[in-house]
Amino acid sequence: MKSKLLVIIAFLIALPIVSYSNNIYHVVGVSNNADFDYEMINKIDSYKVPYPKDSHFQIGDLKTKKGKFKIIKLINAYYGVVSYSKNKILIHDILLLKVDKKSKVLDAYHYTLEWSDSPSIRLFKMKAKNVYLRKELKLKDLKLVNNNGNELGKLGIIDNVYNSKKVF
Repeated sequence: MKSKLLVIIAFLIALPIVSYSNNIYHVVGVSNNADFDYEMINKIDSYKVPYPKDSHFQIGDLKTKKGKFKIIKLINAYYGVVSYSKNKILIHDILLLKVDKKSKVLDAYHYTLEWSDSPSIRLFKMKAKNVYLRKELKLKDLKLVNNNGNELGKLGIIDNVYNSKKVF
C-alpha cells in the first residue's frame, strides 16, 4: 500500500513537468524601440495571403513599427494534428510580447503559423493585467483570448535565454 502511494505521489509531482516539457517558448528575436502595428493587426483578415508575400504561411509574421517598447518573439515547435493532414505535422506557435523598460508585459499576441482558417480566429490577444516577465512565466498567466472570446487553452512556459544570454 505504501509503495502504491509513493508511485502516485511521484506521478503527481512529475505530471506538470512532463506537461510543460514540450511546450517551451524559446526567444527567437528581440526588437528594441518597437511597437505592434495595431492597424495591420486589426485588419488581419483583409490582408492578401500569404503575408508577407514571400511567406510559406497564410500569415508568416505580425508587423511591428517604431515605438518605445521591446518586442520579444518566441516560438514553440511541436508535432501535432491539423485538419488538413492525416499525419502529425511540425507545428509552430508564435508568441509576441510587448514589454516596457520595467519588464511589464503590456500586450501579447499568439498565433500558429500553420493555421488555415480566418487569421483572426487563431490570433489570441493578452487580456491579463499587471504581468511581468520572469523566468518560467506560464502562458496561461497572459490570459490569451481570440476575437470570439475563446481562451487559448494551451500549456506553455516562456524561456528567457537568447543567443546564450538571459533576455529578462
